[in-house]
Amino acid sequence: MVPLMERLRSSLKGTVIKRIWFKMVLVGVYTVAVVGIYTSVPMFANTQLKIDLTDILGVVTGLLLVFRTQIAYDR
Repeated sequence: MVPLMERLRSSLKGTVIKRIWFKMVLVGVYTVAVVGIYTSVPMFANTQLKIDLTDILGVVTGLLLVFRTQIAYDR
């Protein structure tokens, strides 16, 4: 049986993920920092973020379209 890391490495061969993983980690750290500040600072304690399912689906759909377009240009 092939080890998990070897399978993961071979499945990522030729993908965009190798080029953008560091930026994705930075965005994740930034998001955690913003949420941490938002929840711990008393000035923001009584405010609420109003996020609907359609907002989330719109962002996801936009990202998928961007990545598909980028892959098409790479070909």
